[in-house]
Amino acid sequence: ELVQRFPLEDGKTKFYPCGLKVISEGFKKQIPLLSRIQGQLLAVVDTHSKAILIVRVGGVKLNIVRQIGKGKLEAPRYVVIDQRRQLILVTDIEGNKVVAFNISGKEEFSYGHKGAGEGRFEGPTGIAIDKQDQSIIVANHYD
Repeated sequence: ELVQRFPLEDGKTKFYPCGLKVISEGFKKQIPLLSRIQGQLLAVVDTHSKAILIVRVGGVKLNIVRQIGKGKLEAPRYVVIDQRRQLILVTDIEGNKVVAFNISGKEEFSYGHKGAGEGRFEGPTGIAIDKQDQSIIVANHYD
């Protein structure tokens, strides 16, 4: 539905905003506000291309600014921006890891392996940054 309201600039990219589906009702309410905030940047998970899209709100369109992580992610699920560290963090549910990219798209680090225990994931999904201590919080689907 987001694509129907905001067609992508190139008209060819298949766009499945996985992370936005979870908050779609709340996001739908924000669409009229977003259309007024020209130039606002959003980070969106594109599960089809296995990448993060950085898009700019441009009136009735979302214009793709940059594609990040293509070829480095197996199945990205959720994304969060760490403004303090200036990183884009994404969970990779099939890669069982969290990957951090800078705004230019360069991979800064990845964390995690398949399994149980410290530093291991079984399907990492949600991700957030704690505002108090800046720790990275990851929801582990099978843990």
